[in-house]
Amino acid sequence: SSGVASDHTAHAAVIAPETVRLPIHFFVFSTLWFACASILLPLQVPSAVRFFYQPWALSVVHMLTLGLITSTIMGVMYRYVPALTRRPVVYPRLASLQFAAYAIGVAGMVAHFALNQWVGLWWSAALVFASIILFAINLLPLLWLGFGRGVADTGMLCATCFLLLAALLGLLMGIEEAQGFFWGDVVESLGAHVVFAVVGWVTLTICAASYRFIPAFILPSEPLPRIALWQIAALIVATLGLGVSLLFGLPGTPWWSLAAGAALLVYVAVMAMLLHRRRLPMSWGLGHAPAGMVWLIGGIALAQIVVRQGAWN
Repeated sequence: SSGVASDHTAHAAVIAPETVRLPIHFFVFSTLWFACASILLPLQVPSAVRFFYQPWALSVVHMLTLGLITSTIMGVMYRYVPALTRRPVVYPRLASLQFAAYAIGVAGMVAHFALNQWVGLWWSAALVFASIILFAINLLPLLWLGFGRGVADTGMLCATCFLLLAALLGLLMGIEEAQGFFWGDVVESLGAHVVFAVVGWVTLTICAASYRFIPAFILPSEPLPRIALWQIAALIVATLGLGVSLLFGLPGTPWWSLAAGAALLVYVAVMAMLLHRRRLPMSWGLGHAPAGMVWLIGGIALAQIVVRQGAWN
């Protein structure tokens, strides 16, 4: 489509030699962790069902969240953000250092979770946090130019900020386990960590990027509905409110959860409208979009149940 072709042309004009293969490194790294998690996950399900906060379960979870999902998103953003903004990565040589630090830190976190060694864990988490800071330094200046105007720019900028929050909170939780430094209840802290990571980082990035990708394939000549930007803004506010209320034990958690769920339902409605108005036939790849919407609705329903019944029930 014209939108995708324009992005590829723009990327070819701004890509730095140091970052040509960087997304591939992230994708290979994520594939390796996906393979490891796929082997170990069935072995951990019986014990994780009884009690989820245990070393091996946390190790497998971080294989998926950091090893697979976050690594994949970083690879996509290193490829896509320069094309979207038509500007090169700010510090291309620093990007390679960021990948190395991230890869070593994630491997250390997964290993130390499995070994139940909290000192090594928080040192590894500190390395991951440092690598995420480098990631933000490279991409946030590019995304800032379109903040408040572009849907993808706004969503991915705030999603990167949520990733920083999730990483910082995870680091502090690791220090708490090793040194008794942190504050509050472990479930509330863990809940905020999950909200910032899963909703603020992963879900927000997917929403923002899909607003660019899907219309480019099915409605290349029509502008995106204005409600898309408002939906992104609503999800950002609801995620921040939910995470802060969980972290500090503030009232209103169920209402923030409803607000986040409502924002995501609006996203489903907008995507359904775009798919219904498509001018091009539904391809096999595009068919994953409605399938994802179905799973998203199921996830929203389950999240509301967890908020009202509690994480331990």
